[in-house]
Amino acid sequence: MSKLNICFPQDHPALAGHFPGNPIIPGVMLLEEILEHFQRQHPDANASGFSSVKFLRPLKAEHTTCVEFKVINDNKVKFICADSSDIFAQGEIKFSNQTLD
Repeated sequence: MSKLNICFPQDHPALAGHFPGNPIIPGVMLLEEILEHFQRQHPDANASGFSSVKFLRPLKAEHTTCVEFKVINDNKVKFICADSSDIFAQGEIKFSNQTLD
């Protein structure tokens, strides 16, 4: 499976109010980036949503996290967002009528 490194810049427009002086990446931004990357790698996959998501630590702007993907079965992929010391988020992407390889 593929890996993805994500790092959002401090001046990203979505961070202006989230939170001033201590920008934390909104979970929806992180999930959108994860899903878009996976769909680019697997264009025939038809994501039906996230079957589970847990945010374990805040991800701050300018901090790089690595996302690793692992196929669970024919219609589910697990992802883990982490650096060398912390897991920031983890969950599963569910696909409808799709065989993943």
